[in-house]
Amino acid sequence: MSAGRDGGGEARMSGRLPGGDRGTDALLVGGLRHTIEAAVIPHLLAKSDHDERVAAPVLAAKSVTVERAARFSRDDVIGFSDLLVEHDASVAHRLILSHLADGLSVVDVLIDLCARAAAELGDRWLRDECSFCDVTVGLSTLEQAVLRCTSNPSFATEGVFDAIGLLEPSALFASMSTNHHVFGLTLVREVFRASGWQVRTPSSQSTASLLSAVRNEFFSVLGLSVDRTSDLKVCRRLIKTLKKESRNPRLVVVVGGQGVSCLDATAHGLGADIISVDLRETLREVATLVGDRTAPEHIN
Repeated sequence: MSAGRDGGGEARMSGRLPGGDRGTDALLVGGLRHTIEAAVIPHLLAKSDHDERVAAPVLAAKSVTVERAARFSRDDVIGFSDLLVEHDASVAHRLILSHLADGLSVVDVLIDLCARAAAELGDRWLRDECSFCDVTVGLSTLEQAVLRCTSNPSFATEGVFDAIGLLEPSALFASMSTNHHVFGLTLVREVFRASGWQVRTPSSQSTASLLSAVRNEFFSVLGLSVDRTSDLKVCRRLIKTLKKESRNPRLVVVVGGQGVSCLDATAHGLGADIISVDLRETLREVATLVGDRTAPEHIN
């Protein structure tokens, strides 16, 4: 895991991204431009405000709470976090593939390694052990590696929700944030996909786009990520509208994110059905609730 450290400090000080030539650097920087402009700079300007101290990449890293599973040790997580900052996505992808080849499921790797590594990067920034650039590069690398795995048709879904009684249970996931580069939401979406769900995201994060999606397609689940406490009131009103307009009158609404956890918001208070705290538990709760609402006696 320590390979590639030599020269890492020099690369960061010189402004070069780790592990690439100038052409590769240009491509990576272009891909990160949205995150830096939309998330990092605004939070730097607001750093004097304690509530806004945690930058958007750090919120993204810590927006999913996971169980401390024994499948991966603390050293495994630290080593993988180092690799994310110092290498490109192909290296992280190969490491993930090696764990899958050892018999671990996609869901296990996503929750027990990837989510914990993202949280570790966020913790390092809070401890002033790494820069915004390190966190942003690391999360971008992790996101690319995760998407390479979950989009590969050779990886069969685990079908853990067969008991629901739906051949293709569907879920729509969206963020309340104007920052579209939120790894926490990506991770939740891909865990659901790997668990057998048909997953969609709206064409944009606008209310109009969300309304169009729930009006025109049947979804079993709607998942909303709330990264700022100031979005909670808007979220409450949006959920009420989406439930009213949904093609599915028994739509299950799940809400998660840093904005929810900071204020200990309740599902009832937001008009939602589930507040996501632990991802595995959320999967179980959603399966149970969707199953109950699709049972013939409930529908009739």
